Amino acid sequence: MSAATPRFGFAGLGVMGVPMSRHLLAAGPLIVWNRTQSRADGRGEDGARRAQTPAEVLDGADSVGVCVLDGAAVREIALGENGFVAAGDKAGKVVVDFSSIAPEDAREIAEELATHGVGWIDAPVSGGVTGADKATLSIMVGCSDEDALAKVMPTFEATGKNIFRCGPLGAGHAMKCLNNYLSAVGLTASNEALLIGPQCGLEPSAMVDILTVSPARTRSLARRRRPSGWCAHAFTMALARVRERRGILI
Repeated sequence: MSAATPRFGFAGLGVMGVPMSRHLLAAGPLIVWNRTQSRADGRGEDGARRAQTPAEVLDGADSVGVCVLDGAAVREIALGENGFVAAGDKAGKVVVDFSSIAPEDAREIAEELATHGVGWIDAPVSGGVTGADKATLSIMVGCSDEDALAKVMPTFEATGKNIFRCGPLGAGHAMKCLNNYLSAVGLTASNEALLIGPQCGLEPSAMVDILTVSPARTRSLARRRRPSGWCAHAFTMALARVRERRGILI
């Protein structure tokens, strides 16, 4: 891969993928793919080539970022019938997984890709849509191949601000799982407090004002300056996030 003109690829044009791919396009040629093709059109990466399959993305890029829902989606993109393994020009290419998946899934997918000459780096991110839009994401890197890491540094530099080496393959995803766990615990506890407060005669908005200037302050609390009716919904969403990650954490 030419350090001056890296060819980027990206699979997964969701709320995170669109701004991330936009930054990649600003840094060099870009080819993109999305499972729902209509969502790949006019999603903020104008000027990028549209691929019909993940294999086509890998054929047209030196490294490919992936940001999709879960491990099953990553596995299909990488190892499916039209996945990266079906690419004609794949030797020496590197896949960067920005998704949040189980470390075990990451290692299994990486091992299979390696038999096809394709490198893998797990690189889940923190910072949300705002971080993706501003290219200030924190990137948690799991990698055992220094050459592969060097190849994808332009990708990291285009999309993130803080790049953390967490350890070998799977370590990035392990760190992201623990990060999500702590975030979900804090969110659940704060929302539970806001459900209990009104039963004690407290006004939720006043509680938020107090908690956001105390040691109990969290980012989720700072964002929750809403009418009191939001509490039950927010608590339900917090529990959903815990359940979503439970299978990965156990």
